[in-house]
Amino acid sequence: MGSIEQKAASSAATGTGTGSAQTRTQERVPPPVVLTPWDPTDEGQFGRMYEQRVACTWGYDEVEEWKERMLGGQKVLYWISLADDFPSRDELMAQHIKQWPKESEGLVDTAVVIGQASREPTRKPFHPVGHIAIESFPERDTQFGLPETTFWVKSLYISWALQSSGLGRGAMAALERVVAGPPFGAECVALDTVTGEFQLREEQLAGFYDARGVPRPAVIRTNEDWYRRQGYEVVATNDSMYDWVNPATRETIKVPCVFMRKCVKGTGCASFQRTKKLGGWPLGGPQWGGVFTCEHQPHGHAPPQGKYRSPDAMQIQAMPDLDPAGAPCAHAGPMFFKRAADTGSATCSVQH
Repeated sequence: MGSIEQKAASSAATGTGTGSAQTRTQERVPPPVVLTPWDPTDEGQFGRMYEQRVACTWGYDEVEEWKERMLGGQKVLYWISLADDFPSRDELMAQHIKQWPKESEGLVDTAVVIGQASREPTRKPFHPVGHIAIESFPERDTQFGLPETTFWVKSLYISWALQSSGLGRGAMAALERVVAGPPFGAECVALDTVTGEFQLREEQLAGFYDARGVPRPAVIRTNEDWYRRQGYEVVATNDSMYDWVNPATRETIKVPCVFMRKCVKGTGCASFQRTKKLGGWPLGGPQWGGVFTCEHQPHGHAPPQGKYRSPDAMQIQAMPDLDPAGAPCAHAGPMFFKRAADTGSATCSVQH
């Protein structure tokens, strides 16, 4: 992932049953990576972040702003490094340094803050090959019916030399573990990324690969599909989320994006689908019946009744069956919509 995809993801489970994307994700264990907080007060780390943003081709003019946001706790950036047991680590590091000789020197962990919390730096050396960030967007959480403890993935960059190595997938898995724990305590991770249809347009492929002298892969997997395979599901779209300048033509293009989310702990994420019109709503307007499904982290039981909230529903109630111990629970039941939404998203307020 680079440039336009990374920009969309940075400002960044199909199916409503228990065996969809979540199950497929569990079948592949992401390779191990190490996340180290960025220290923008360290000259070497600040300069390295700038160099990597130049390589990414966007956002290099925002690094100074990121410094202030990092120090103020509004944005948290992590360096991405290969773990010692990362497959073919030495070979991959050699490829990275060959393409980016300015990054041949390692850095040292010196960050003393992470978000609003203080930390004791390890002072251990590390050699970053990318970075990733999280931010909070309360207005988006409200708009999409997400928990208040949702963090949004931002500024994802992986070295061009290490594409298709599994590093991006490992970084996402590591970030999900980090934000689920202290000091963040996230219930959901969300992101936005360029739509698959837009990414596969010929003019976009030409600008993204050909204009940079980067060979096109035999099989091009879109960002949207890549995130779906990791358990993320679409909750909304925006047809003109970003402006992107085509490096070949210098034309400014509106970039359509999808908003995606994934539950990492606590309350569950949910999907719903309208099935039929049932008549008048007691308070006026149409009443729509539908099916509601909620996927949780594995637990040992399900409550007798769950109540849910959603921007597209006035009332949602589910009557789940008990699950086998340790099985993912799917809460399915009737619901009523206040608008004629065919599909949508909701957040289960039942705690497990």
